[in-house]
Amino acid sequence: MSTSKILTAVITAAALALPATAAFAGKPKESKQCGGAPCEGEIDIELEILKACELLVGKDIKLAETSYTGSSSFQVTTNTPYTLNLSTLNAGTSADTFVKHATTTDKVFTKITTSKGGVNYPIGSTPVAGMSVDNFAVTVAPKTAVSATQRAGIYKDTLFIKVAY
Repeated sequence: MSTSKILTAVITAAALALPATAAFAGKPKESKQCGGAPCEGEIDIELEILKACELLVGKDIKLAETSYTGSSSFQVTTNTPYTLNLSTLNAGTSADTFVKHATTTDKVFTKITTSKGGVNYPIGSTPVAGMSVDNFAVTVAPKTAVSATQRAGIYKDTLFIKVAY
């Protein structure tokens, strides 16, 4: 008998000598003795998909001198309902937003409008259905006309966008 046939016979004999439970990676879920009758069993299958979120933020908004209005956008992609939290650097979660002069306390009150599909999402927290790609538009404009005597300089604020679930 050749060496390979002997080796095959030894491996086959060893495999047949192993108890049936050695074929399982862990402890079997259940053991049933059927005694000749049909045996039935089950193996549960589970898939867990973790919550995920992607936030793509558009360009910065520069309020052009010709109209003092500007716009941008952002996109939220989630696989779960979420809460959209909007706030600003200068006013927090207050709807009384403003841009502030870089070196003085002068301000220009602004209106920030965030919308999706014709629905406005105010500064603060708002529940969103999610489970989709949500495209939001953001527009900013002064609440009242900018006076011809408004102090010259750069005025700034920041819109913070937070997605929570």
